[in-house]
Amino acid sequence: MKKLVILFLLLTPSLWAQDTASVKIIARSLPNEVLLRWAVDQPLAWKKANEFGFWIERATISRNGEAVVPIERKQLVSQPLRPKPLEAWKTLALEDQNVAILAQALYGDTFEINAPGNQLGNIFAVNDELEQRFTFALVAAEQNYEASKLAGWAIEDNSVVAGEKYLYSVSVALPEHIDIPIKNGTVYASTDLYEALPKPIGLTGVFTDQKVTLSWNFNLLQHVYTNYIVERSSDNVSFERLNGAPIFNAQQPKESTEISMFYMDSIANNTTFYYRV
Repeated sequence: MKKLVILFLLLTPSLWAQDTASVKIIARSLPNEVLLRWAVDQPLAWKKANEFGFWIERATISRNGEAVVPIERKQLVSQPLRPKPLEAWKTLALEDQNVAILAQALYGDTFEINAPGNQLGNIFAVNDELEQRFTFALVAAEQNYEASKLAGWAIEDNSVVAGEKYLYSVSVALPEHIDIPIKNGTVYASTDLYEALPKPIGLTGVFTDQKVTLSWNFNLLQHVYTNYIVERSSDNVSFERLNGAPIFNAQQPKESTEISMFYMDSIANNTTFYYRV
């Protein structure tokens, strides 16, 4: 599985209707690098940002507990980061449907999702083609970090130094004649902030006749994980993935709401199975 599992808000029409678009950026601090991923939060601004690309700046604000004055600033790219040419997507797209969806959202002459039973299609009932491209592209990018890099929405900073703390800023390289204001996105990161990813909480199973219903807590870790994969084994060694589409919650729960995720599996009676999430 990918070493980065990150949270990006499931966007809703109310979010798209904000007065000013902005870049939303998240970071994952690892022992030897910082992984960044971002996207613009409104469809039209998102389209323009993909066209003109992104600047990524790193500001070193402290070193070994001492403030860096003046702040040291470094551009992490020599030119605005844009989606890679379509040719660069082919290999990965054949391996992962999410990559193919993201490439289609960026480069397809038309965009239409026809997938009976596909959870994404049921959740995002959008009529406008630009909003379809926007919505499905962001959900697909959530599933594959390498695809996000191909789209120009992610970068690995492996020039970080232990003991240093950074403020990253991502801005859209808009020319002056484009009258679509897009706010910069910023995020704080440091290798000193590395923490191992937490295990899903509260996994339980209720077994009935030829069936098991698995459940686990969603809202306690929703700031870390947006979706889950369920796997099953008969020997607790070799596991196989059960769900085709990732399992995720499409609602924005209130802070006090206890939300559980569920998965139902058909199994033979009088047989031992092992599950992991």
